Amino acid sequence: AEPSAWLTLILAAGLGAVAGAVLSAFQAWTLRRFVTGAGRWILANVAAWAAGMPAIFLGMDLAFRAGGPAPTALTIAATLLVAGALVGAIHGRTLLRLSRG
Repeated sequence: AEPSAWLTLILAAGLGAVAGAVLSAFQAWTLRRFVTGAGRWILANVAAWAAGMPAIFLGMDLAFRAGGPAPTALTIAATLLVAGALVGAIHGRTLLRLSRG
């Protein structure tokens, strides 16, 4: 049996949080040469991808149910827009704060 939609979204958030931490660790290591508090970059990625991954999972589930190439393509485009906006907003805010010291 498939897990419930809520469980899938919670697990997607967990996946995003772990992936965000792992992938941003090396970025933060490089950032520390240029800004103080570079460790906040890791926390920002945890938050960003914990928000972005459920949006991606939900959007792709909707895309599979869209019925037809055009609705599917539009759903995927909207999913990428929403996920990119979520992740980008959190990253952008953090980068602005890091650049200010």
